[in-house]
Amino acid sequence: MYFRHPHGSFAACVLSHCNEAILISFILPPILCFPTYFVFRINEKTIEENNKNVLLYHLDAKEDTALYRFNFWMHSILIKLLPCVILTVISFVLIRVLYKAAKRKVKLKGYTNPINSNAATALNGTK
Repeated sequence: MYFRHPHGSFAACVLSHCNEAILISFILPPILCFPTYFVFRINEKTIEENNKNVLLYHLDAKEDTALYRFNFWMHSILIKLLPCVILTVISFVLIRVLYKAAKRKVKLKGYTNPINSNAATALNGTK
């Protein structure tokens, strides 16, 4: 199924494209976040508090590895910054399209058909 847009391009609106996008959105995040499982580790520490042994857990990172640096850039660029940039571009395109539509609306409202305007003036008796 294709839709013709006012600016002349065609857009494919196919159910398989929607299914692919949904499938990618479920598969890609675990793959991109997978290095995180190897960078961070959970450490246990037993302390004595009020004459009781208490087991504490804390998250520790292996910061001196190449995988840590790769994971850092993966999270900072691909997972956080890239979606922000894409959303900004989409917002600017949407604003531009809305602005053009508003201009087109004003242009269409201000347009008078010479045939209809001559008939209207003849009916009213004014020139």
